[in-house]
Amino acid sequence: MKTSIYHITFFDANKSLYIQFHNCNFRCLGCIRRLGIWDSHLSREIRDILMSFYRDVESVYLSIDALRSIALYTKDFLDARIAILGGGEPTADKMFREVVEILNGIDMEIRVLTNGYNLDRYIDILGDVDAYIVLSIKSIDRDKHLFYTGRDLDTILKNFVEVYRRGLRISIETIDIPGFNDPSDIEKLAMYISSIDPSIELIIDSYIPVPQTPWGRPSETEMLEAGKRARKYLKNVYLRGLEISKPIGNILLIHPPLPLKVSPCNK
Repeated sequence: MKTSIYHITFFDANKSLYIQFHNCNFRCLGCIRRLGIWDSHLSREIRDILMSFYRDVESVYLSIDALRSIALYTKDFLDARIAILGGGEPTADKMFREVVEILNGIDMEIRVLTNGYNLDRYIDILGDVDAYIVLSIKSIDRDKHLFYTGRDLDTILKNFVEVYRRGLRISIETIDIPGFNDPSDIEKLAMYISSIDPSIELIIDSYIPVPQTPWGRPSETEMLEAGKRARKYLKNVYLRGLEISKPIGNILLIHPPLPLKVSPCNK
């Protein structure tokens, strides 16, 4: 049986595999995949080739055995140590449990980038493998969250609390979206997180405009204001793009293979 894993890249700076799942159980209005489904850290040349050659993404879905082979290869020859599961939504894959077991079985550190909606189904195995959870909360306002994602917020907050109660490592991500999820909204999210544990890390991303949405990119001043407000309640707040930089080093395309002779190495 195949997974919905369609794309894997390797970052030599921290020896990590970024494993992307195609399926998702949300329909986020500002989803970055509207701009492209291939890793944005790869060169434009490589992404254009992938986009033109692999129009049928399901044709490159990996089987469990193929994933195991790729993971073992990267561990043996590239010294891969970390498997970052993203997408899409990793927990929307029916083979998610098997994927986690395979990666843990070859001593990979596992990090899961998730919207949190299905976390209750997998808390047991994620706890068993000591996975690190990065939970994205698009808005702490229930109506806004439903509007933006098509899913209710209460399920996610319930799962967040349960993950924390079980002792799993967890960080929260949110997005500074001017006029929608702005500094005042992010402050309310920080207040909520602090009510659980003020030491929980909050990462604030800068919204990247996508077609057919009314929102623009926040200014540096707006991002700094969001960080300032969040730090009134939380000890660990980081602004992606300002305080968290893009990966440095080589980025290798692992899957799918390039159909043409183009170097998969990016600086």
